[in-house]
Amino acid sequence: MSGMVITAIPAGSTVAVRGAAANGWQPVTCAGRAGYVTSDFVSASTGSVTPTPTPSNPGSGSGQTGTAVVSTGGGGLYCRTAPGGSTITIVANGTTVGTRGASSNGWTPVVCGGMNGFMSSEFLSTGGGGTTNPTPTPAPDTDSGSGSAMKSGDNGKVNTRANMRYSALMSANVVVIVDAGEVLRITGNSTNGFYPVSYDGLNGFMATELLTKTSEALSERGGSGSEPEPQPSPGGGGSTATGNAIANYAMRYVGYPYVWATAGPSSFDCSGFTNWVIKNVVGPDIGRGLWTQWASGVAINRADLQPGDLVFFQNTYKAGLSHSGIYIGNNQFVHAENPNTGVRVSDLNSNYYGSRWLGARRIN
Repeated sequence: MSGMVITAIPAGSTVAVRGAAANGWQPVTCAGRAGYVTSDFVSASTGSVTPTPTPSNPGSGSGQTGTAVVSTGGGGLYCRTAPGGSTITIVANGTTVGTRGASSNGWTPVVCGGMNGFMSSEFLSTGGGGTTNPTPTPAPDTDSGSGSAMKSGDNGKVNTRANMRYSALMSANVVVIVDAGEVLRITGNSTNGFYPVSYDGLNGFMATELLTKTSEALSERGGSGSEPEPQPSPGGGGSTATGNAIANYAMRYVGYPYVWATAGPSSFDCSGFTNWVIKNVVGPDIGRGLWTQWASGVAINRADLQPGDLVFFQNTYKAGLSHSGIYIGNNQFVHAENPNTGVRVSDLNSNYYGSRWLGARRIN
């Protein structure tokens, strides 16, 4: 499970649990808020019973509880872990939510998705006050509403830039990062708060609250290789136009997964990634092997690097030449790093990569 840090709990501290552990995570109340800690480091107190969490009442409010109605005039309203924090869920327009206290700095403390959260006060109309322990009304299951209404074969629109994961767990590795507005195919029923989805042939899982049913056409993933970039005019791989074209094309794949011995279009290993980009932008096949790529093009000093140059490293997972990437400028390079991080941007001067620098090549 990944999420924002609420607080660090010292060893030996006692915390209130909110339910049974699942998938290695224990729901607890910490710093007055609903949260999760890893089950490996929590020991149950003998003779205790599962306590009821006490909602926090941040801000300058008096601790009153009541209800409010989401009034956006159209779309849903984000409920977040903290003011401006990560998304817990999206609450449909017209839904009644329980409030946990007075508004402060434009945010109202509420209960949403069974958790303590915050919503923008601007889009909430206060309802009747004085209720105790209010129960939030779930978003309605309508064809135009939240992801909970969808079934296999429906199209789901991504509400905010989100992770598509390998399995229906928040702790699962990321397949790809999907931009807001992209439309995915729902391929099965929801399970554990996730829908199985297909993103232009790339399969994975996405949290149900991040998808809204739509009749819009399915999106195509950028950089799928179905329509390679036009080849630039002659002038060599180190020219401004060609080098920038290589770097820009490579950046389209940030977030794609690392899979050993693959070379696109939906996953890559390090040399497969550099091979795919060069082949689709410049044209020549520089081979899949690191030593073949190292022998390609013209050797470039580190001080003379330009965007689009291939960069090589030694002594990473094995001794000698063992990793490659593409320089994008400002001492940064993009590469298919490993199964945990996928295609990402790294700092050439970091302790790890700076100490393992081997050399660079410019493809002519």
